[in-house]
Amino acid sequence: MEYFTESIIILYCLHSWAAYLLCRSRFEKMTTVFLCAGTAVVESAVFLIFADLLEPYGAQVVYGMFALTLAISAILYLVLSEESFPRTMFILLSYVQLFLIIIFVSAAVSEIFFGGDVRVKAWIRTPLHAGVLCLYAICFKKKVDAFRQEIRGGWWAMCLLALLYTVYMTYVSMTTQSVSFNRSYVVLFVLLFAIAAGKGPGACHSCIDARYWLGDIPVSILKTLEK
Repeated sequence: MEYFTESIIILYCLHSWAAYLLCRSRFEKMTTVFLCAGTAVVESAVFLIFADLLEPYGAQVVYGMFALTLAISAILYLVLSEESFPRTMFILLSYVQLFLIIIFVSAAVSEIFFGGDVRVKAWIRTPLHAGVLCLYAICFKKKVDAFRQEIRGGWWAMCLLALLYTVYMTYVSMTTQSVSFNRSYVVLFVLLFAIAAGKGPGACHSCIDARYWLGDIPVSILKTLEK
């Protein structure tokens, strides 16, 4: 149970760090840091108090702990964000999707190469999660901030699509993490990801996004296309 306790506490810290990185806070920088760090500390303390009670449930407790951490992180993000609700929810759901992908990848690697050992899932998930956040902070944060500033409308539609996709990803990722790994989920997971990225308005956004990342579309043209 020790490895599980450590991974959950680190998870609290990573979620709080993600909230700090992703949101445009309505508070001053130090206040934002205090709220994010304080949330992680309180979550960790509460978990340590009840860890012994959760031990008999073993890996099954992953469902509840992951759901709880994401719920608390969502509340933190909503409290901090100064942006509109649909814009805030879209960014939040995008992070949730990223985390669910990390969960799925860790479960798949653990199952294929290590026989599905739950400890290996945690050992893969934690550094992968931290590495992705570091990569975002160093390489992509400024580009993402600039891009989301340029999008003026369509946030409700994107938010709805993101919500539907997140619901399915949650089911698949949580199942593979705490119950069993079904290789057919890989096909469904990849297929849904392709559909979400390439269908309807998402196809237009994906095309614009790709060119924008490569620097081929000036901001003025991007504004025209988004209208």
